[in-house]
Amino acid sequence: GCRDFSRVDLKMDRDKDVYVLEVNTIPGMTRRSLLPKAAMGQGLSFEDVCMKLIDLAFRRKGTKDGESKEYCGQENR
Repeated sequence: GCRDFSRVDLKMDRDKDVYVLEVNTIPGMTRRSLLPKAAMGQGLSFEDVCMKLIDLAFRRKGTKDGESKEYCGQENR
């Protein structure tokens, strides 16, 4: 569930021991969510992020490069 993207909430105590509070396998995925905002900081648009996630999923299922973009009505980039 955490292969392509996820959010992990951590807490550090006074002794600097780190604890995992939660692993969210489906964090927010809107234009205002943290993942798309972080991607924008790297020069990727919201659409680029969505297409990358779709491509990764299709590759795991053994489809050829580009088929996911055709499937979604997008031109190959």
